[in-house]
Amino acid sequence: MGLPWRGYPREWLVLLLVALAAFGPVYADGWPDISRLALTQAIVDDHTVRIDRFASQTGDKAVYRGHFYTDKAPGISFLAVVPFAVFRAAGVVVPPKSANGVWYVPRSLWLFRLLTGGLFFLLGTFVVGRVAEGLRPGTGALSAATFGVGTMALPLAATVFGHIPAGVLCLAAFLCLWQPGRRLDVAAGACAGLAVLVEYQGVVIVAILLCYLLATRRSAAAALRFVAGGVPAALALGAYDWAAFGSPAPPSRSSSTRTCSGSAFRTGTRSGRSRSIRSAG
Repeated sequence: MGLPWRGYPREWLVLLLVALAAFGPVYADGWPDISRLALTQAIVDDHTVRIDRFASQTGDKAVYRGHFYTDKAPGISFLAVVPFAVFRAAGVVVPPKSANGVWYVPRSLWLFRLLTGGLFFLLGTFVVGRVAEGLRPGTGALSAATFGVGTMALPLAATVFGHIPAGVLCLAAFLCLWQPGRRLDVAAGACAGLAVLVEYQGVVIVAILLCYLLATRRSAAAALRFVAGGVPAALALGAYDWAAFGSPAPPSRSSSTRTCSGSAFRTGTRSGRSRSIRSAG
């Protein structure tokens, strides 16, 4: 069976309306924003993976041998490096080099949210609609709209959280495995590897996808192609973890300085008293 994939009437309008609904709210900066974008800014400005100069501004951090690092998988931070470097070179969007991070400028933070989690959110909405229309004609628009504004994807759309990007990449990996093919097996592995680069917990879904592949195809060669596709992302992740923590394995939670089970979104002003809302990050 081929991959179900079909456009539907007014597809562009559905995507536009979903984008307007999702990207309209501008949330206050939170620990996940600072933790991930601090790594981006440290790579571009300081040529290091240490976030020491921003460490006091976030609780989402890990400490190793007296230096601070993000406790997140680095994929989102890597994704933001190129636009950050371009904006820095052009002298627009990002603030001048200083102790302050890009998150201090609300419009800049909003833009980087759109360029990371926002792009994957729109991609996910597009894919869900196309696949639904391919499976059952007439359901594409409703499925895309439901995913975009009727699920937890909506509040996570304009954020730098890794949930949406990792989920969309895992969905792409599954769709690549839908139809047998050597190149598709490799592509599925590549998407799966990138999902883990974005969110460490994605490895659980990757394991499920590998089991699905073995159960449906019963082919060791297909499984090897899947694994091979994920090697570049695994090497990138291992290189980062080695540079930061002296080991190719990700840091354990025991190395994190977080004092609560969730991440904080601050409301109010930096100079005044602020309230915190707990959110999984």
